[in-house]
Amino acid sequence: MTYWLTTIFLFYLSTLGFSQDNLRQVLSAENRDIIPFASITNLSKNRAYTADSQGTFNPFGSVAGDTLLISSVGFYSHQFTLGKNKEFTLKPKLSILNEVTVNPPQWRRTKAFSKLKRKQINGYLGNNYGSHNWQSARKIEPNEDFKNLCYLKSVSFLTISQKSNIKFEVIIYSIDENGQPGNYLHHEKIFGIADKGKRVTSVNLKPFNIKIPPEGVFVAVQWLLVDQNVNEYTIYDKNGTRLGSKEYYEPSFGSERGEGSIGYRKGGMDWEKLSHSDSEGTLTDYPKNVIVLEFEISD
Repeated sequence: MTYWLTTIFLFYLSTLGFSQDNLRQVLSAENRDIIPFASITNLSKNRAYTADSQGTFNPFGSVAGDTLLISSVGFYSHQFTLGKNKEFTLKPKLSILNEVTVNPPQWRRTKAFSKLKRKQINGYLGNNYGSHNWQSARKIEPNEDFKNLCYLKSVSFLTISQKSNIKFEVIIYSIDENGQPGNYLHHEKIFGIADKGKRVTSVNLKPFNIKIPPEGVFVAVQWLLVDQNVNEYTIYDKNGTRLGSKEYYEPSFGSERGEGSIGYRKGGMDWEKLSHSDSEGTLTDYPKNVIVLEFEISD
């Protein structure tokens, strides 16, 4: 099966023009530090952006009066009305985790869960160009081992990419009272790097000292909508005739059908539970697949 068929895309919208004069920047309201790779969603249109490493982005396709939702790990999300303002500021978010004294991790004993197997996936989950700041989240259920091995040490994904050195974001959430992804469980951004080809991509979580609550956590991936992650795939009809091409963001993640409350996705403000309309599944169901992952815990 060719690559264009095995990659599942969440949404598509064509690109519009780019203007250097239209650049905006996302900063901390506390000290005006740059907020790199912030997520920006135009709630008035189906447009989304990611700020670059300098916190800058170009809201091409947006017009004055549009509502922009800007968010980033460690900060309160905020809605802004797009106008002539060149800067957007977010307030730092002080987590309740700062108020709790915990024993530091020792990293002596380790146990792995949900070992990755390529045969368990039925497609790769990707993100088409310029539509939404999609996040795909999978629930890690409570486990007796979490009582003694309660820190996340690493998480791994099955990735496929046509390019090397592709950066994506990993976000660890608590589970809220409704069983959905809740608060951030870390204050700094976590990034993974996917290399070219099909491979297991691992992300080291030790620097972030993420303690697993008794009720479990959600692990989410978010695509970075930046130029270096853009690629294109070719579309063919059933006879093999080339119909054209479309742009998308690397990488794509191995996924499987996820039922019940195990998986959620978000492309704007609200989380959506992943479910399928029938037992067999159809092509329109595939965007509701859940990422597959392996994780390690330690003491």
